[in-house]
Amino acid sequence: MAKTGQNLHEFGQQLRNKDLWVFGYGSLMWNPGFVFQRAVQARLYGYHRDFAMWSVRHRGTVDRPGLVLTLCRGGTCVGKAFLVAAAQVAEAYAYLLDREIGTYAYRPALVSIWVEGAPVQALTFLPTPGAPQFTPGLTMQVQAQAIARATGGMGPNPEYLRKTIEEMERLKLPTHRFRALENCVLALKGQNV
Repeated sequence: MAKTGQNLHEFGQQLRNKDLWVFGYGSLMWNPGFVFQRAVQARLYGYHRDFAMWSVRHRGTVDRPGLVLTLCRGGTCVGKAFLVAAAQVAEAYAYLLDREIGTYAYRPALVSIWVEGAPVQALTFLPTPGAPQFTPGLTMQVQAQAIARATGGMGPNPEYLRKTIEEMERLKLPTHRFRALENCVLALKGQNV
């Protein structure tokens, strides 16, 4: 939606003076990092989560990029929605921009999610069209190789995978595919790859 600092600022202006839902599908689920009033399970239609975003800052480096989750077209994604009070929206938005925008691989977007049986508008972060870091369709082997060897400013990439699986299990979401990926990562780490 927005690529430049000015557009990001203008987008943020739309969010002020009212409560805001924020939809998390990866690390935001278990580490939101901003003040919120409540957190509930939520569903986003039309997207699914996948390890399709190269991370050169938080979970990898330029020399050894890691992989983090992003939303890819198609399917359904169940995650967590956080309700932020109007008074904290500006602070939460500034924090999320710093955390998510970094290399402009993500863009803020308002999406319709389902919370407690009703649709609400929520802020989330989608891949920026044409961003070189966004590479959907990677095989599990490629994902595992990247995750097994990457560490960034927020820690080892395998930790990101493990914590996401743990949070998905707390939410009673299916984790078979991510558990299989974790098993591949652990096997590669055992081989010191």
